Amino acid sequence: MIWFVVLGGFLGAWLLLGLGGRQQTRQGAGSIGRLTWVSGFLALGTILPGIAWAAAEGLGHPVPPEVGTFALGLNGVLLLLWMSPVRTQTGPIDLPPVQDPELLGRIADIARRQGIDPPPARLMTSPSGSMQTLAAIAGLAAPVLLVTDGILHRLETAERDAILGHELAHLSTGSLWLFAAIGPLATVLAVVAGASMSLLVVLPLTLLLYGGARRVIGRAVEVRCDLRSGATTSYAAMSSAVAKIHAIELPNARGLLPLLFHATSTHPSLTVRRAALRAAAPAEEATAIQYDEGQLRAERRMARAALGGWLGLLVSSVAVAQWDERVAAGILASVVVAFFGMRVRFARHKTRSARLLLRGSRRWTPLVPLFELCGTLLIVLFLLLVVSLRLGHPLVGLFGALVFAVVGGVSFVVSSIRVRASNRLRHAVARGYLQGDLAAVVALSAEVERASKDPGLRNDVALAHGATGDRARASELFRALIADAPRFPRPRINLAVVLLQDDPDGALHAAEGAAALVPEVAGPQILMARALRLLGRLDEAEAAIEVALSADSDDGSAHAVASWLASDQGQPERAAHHLERARELAPGHPFIAVARALGAGSPDDVSAAVEEVQKGASLSPLAFIDAELAALRARAPSD
Repeated sequence: MIWFVVLGGFLGAWLLLGLGGRQQTRQGAGSIGRLTWVSGFLALGTILPGIAWAAAEGLGHPVPPEVGTFALGLNGVLLLLWMSPVRTQTGPIDLPPVQDPELLGRIADIARRQGIDPPPARLMTSPSGSMQTLAAIAGLAAPVLLVTDGILHRLETAERDAILGHELAHLSTGSLWLFAAIGPLATVLAVVAGASMSLLVVLPLTLLLYGGARRVIGRAVEVRCDLRSGATTSYAAMSSAVAKIHAIELPNARGLLPLLFHATSTHPSLTVRRAALRAAAPAEEATAIQYDEGQLRAERRMARAALGGWLGLLVSSVAVAQWDERVAAGILASVVVAFFGMRVRFARHKTRSARLLLRGSRRWTPLVPLFELCGTLLIVLFLLLVVSLRLGHPLVGLFGALVFAVVGGVSFVVSSIRVRASNRLRHAVARGYLQGDLAAVVALSAEVERASKDPGLRNDVALAHGATGDRARASELFRALIADAPRFPRPRINLAVVLLQDDPDGALHAAEGAAALVPEVAGPQILMARALRLLGRLDEAEAAIEVALSADSDDGSAHAVASWLASDQGQPERAAHHLERARELAPGHPFIAVARALGAGSPDDVSAAVEEVQKGASLSPLAFIDAELAALRARAPSD
């Protein structure tokens, strides 16, 4: 009987995976034929825990139904994710295709060298003008190459090609299939464990097994893809590209926690990746790849310790479970929680400033319907109690309960509709930013102003006005938002940004207001320094940038502005020092181009540097360096 269930499960999984992959096929311009065989192959993987379950039953080792159901469900979800379309936090999204013929030609050339057909390429705009340096291959039925604007504009051409080669190597090495196989492997082992253990132990054991296997396999795969890219593009360029991405995307924390973080990550540390590249590179490229041998030894020891600890924990937990399942489950659950807690703690270090800038913006609108319903129920219970105990007329109490229940239900429905409308607007604005279509965000301005009281959403719409050139309207919206949400610092920062070019005094006032709200964040102090510099108050600008560097000595944009000020004051050595730090901490940042222009010597160098700044301003409308660009143009030699 169970084999008929397995067969039915296979056919059902095939149909479900095929339906789930339709949108991925459309996004990736895939074929129905490939969708059919990929979904069929994954369907076989989906039923593997069921086959193991049936085999265990046949061998006289019954598996509890809850364990078998858990394994099948988890495996199905993991494999279904491989058939999902490109999605972000706002849900599935159609990103615009890459249009640059030169870039498409390079993708095709690198893919040809690796022996594969080039996948469609899609461009994602980074949020808030951050120009993130991220790239990925998504999808099994119809692979798509995803690149962010930072990959195209913050990396040198050779470095960009190396990153593209790394992502294409995931296709040429078949690593996506290897990653997809981890789910069936982990869940089959979960069924095997279920023959002697309950779900109490099997659940955390499976999560630990899957997470550890994903990281062990992932580290080897990432190094292999680095090497494949180095062989088809350049080992030295791959090394420098990885260094820039680590500098931009990972927090600059030091000590034991970063060692543990990298030892338990799917991507090895920069040092480990550079060592592998140097070992494989030809002599003329190997000399350009540098790393710290002591750091490499420390990281390898930590990685071996993490691997040994993971294997030891798996084995010991199985042994302990034979003695007391509750103890084994407690140990496993504690390790899982500690692992994810460590990673969250490390990630929060990078996002600390962003989180602080959201003060005063939070609204509990998604919970409003729930609060209203709970409040109504409390009132109903209170009235029932009063009527029953004091008046002795339970029917009157029931009638009152019915009235308030109806009122609460209507309130719940109305509030839910309002929240759904607000979420729709929020998702539409997020999609506009991700697709680089700020005009679409501006088009939502009237609807957001009328229907939403979410300060964060209103801030994003106002910023889109400023980025598309309507700075007067952006200023108006920011001032209204500041009046409505006076404890929210981000509108003050953005107001300062849009005022820099035409009203440095107003920008300074707005930045000072933001600094008063979040004195521990470098961003407002950097804006104050920029405004003071434009006003010619260099000593005060110097003091502001020192405060910014005290708040965050690893802020690359703060070092870039410090370089501007040093150049203004005729201190070339200090300017060069801060410029070098900015390049290390925020490679490719638009502020670095301004620093280069200020430090340029000959008129030709100045003109070339100004053109570089102008290009950076046009590539990232959310960079807002027009004020500095105008000042540079005034200083540049005329033709």
